[in-house]
Amino acid sequence: MSLINNRFSRRPGPIVSQLLVTLFICGSIAVLAASKESEQERENINHSDSKLHSIKAKTNITTLITKNVMWVHEEGHVCLREDSFRSVVKVDDVVHVQEFVGDFMYTYEMVNTAALRHTQSARPSPYIGNDTWIDGLRNKKYNCVKSIAPAKMDTTSPALTKLNTDGTSVWAVNGWVIDADTNMKPTSLSAKGEYEHANFFRINTVRPCRYKIIGCKQQAKGKGRRVEEIMSYALSSKTKEALQNFQNLITDETNWCGLNYLDEDFPCPTDENSKHVNIEHACRRHDHAIKYVEIGFGGFTVPRMECKVNWDLYMAVNKKVNNKYIGGKTRNTVNAVFSPLGISGLYGCFEHGPYKCWKRFRWRFKFGNYCTGEHVRYGSKRYENKQLFWGYREKKINCEGDLEGY
Repeated sequence: MSLINNRFSRRPGPIVSQLLVTLFICGSIAVLAASKESEQERENINHSDSKLHSIKAKTNITTLITKNVMWVHEEGHVCLREDSFRSVVKVDDVVHVQEFVGDFMYTYEMVNTAALRHTQSARPSPYIGNDTWIDGLRNKKYNCVKSIAPAKMDTTSPALTKLNTDGTSVWAVNGWVIDADTNMKPTSLSAKGEYEHANFFRINTVRPCRYKIIGCKQQAKGKGRRVEEIMSYALSSKTKEALQNFQNLITDETNWCGLNYLDEDFPCPTDENSKHVNIEHACRRHDHAIKYVEIGFGGFTVPRMECKVNWDLYMAVNKKVNNKYIGGKTRNTVNAVFSPLGISGLYGCFEHGPYKCWKRFRWRFKFGNYCTGEHVRYGSKRYENKQLFWGYREKKINCEGDLEGY
């Protein structure tokens, strides 16, 4: 019996003792590390909270402002209202507008009258006179399209996702990532996806936006050739004279040139019926343009056509023959209307191309070159970046000397 008691009452050997000590030390280290990590987390949270409270105390701003505010970027601006959203993109003298109001989306164009006025003052036209005509284009909406919005633009609920140690912050708004400075002023708008963090634009200025966003009125398109628009300009005497001279071409100088549109039944230009055959061919091709809208303009009815088509006419009548210009009075009269400084800059020409807009992808809107459409270019820069989109309709009668393109 004593042997058994002695057996079970023996002290642990040196190996067992060393193992127990090691386990005790490791456990103590783990507890201390966990305690330290927890303490560091609490410190970070407290630091962030205190930083946020510090920002609020200094600025009296408790959140990112996304109501009744305008965020200005290099290409335009966005206006965030509680019940609507407006995006403005400026390209030269064209303003592309996209609005979300309730369940509807509106897209339309306007004229950047400030840019147009700057262009005209830098390069005055001898045919137009002063630039008061630009006032008539202010706040004018055209190419209005109303459609069901793919989703609502809800920018009313910003959510803080990250507060950096330097006081800057990151916010989630309508599926976007908004970076803000230490005063909670937004500095950039981007989208973060699985394989991207693409900046849509940097926000340069923040302003109030209190104007009401109301969309636009879509007008039915007329069939055939008819007066689609009335432009109420007080034309200068020079402009009226140039228009009258161009209108008189149809009877005085040529058969195909002038304000009147001629049908295919009119005879082909020849030396017998035309004073300047080359110019007649240029005007004949011009009359075959597909894009054509008649504009009531200062008591005249004038054709608004594709910019490239007008440019083709201008280049054709100014083509030298034997190193000399031909056409005399006819050429000068056509130039007064269709040259870059000509009076057709008053009523504009059609252009077609891409522009930046907002488009819905899955659960958020993205900003980029997702839209394309027609717009009207005015003034002396209307032929810049011209491209033939609508082109010319096929002619029914082939004439000797026809120009290329139709």
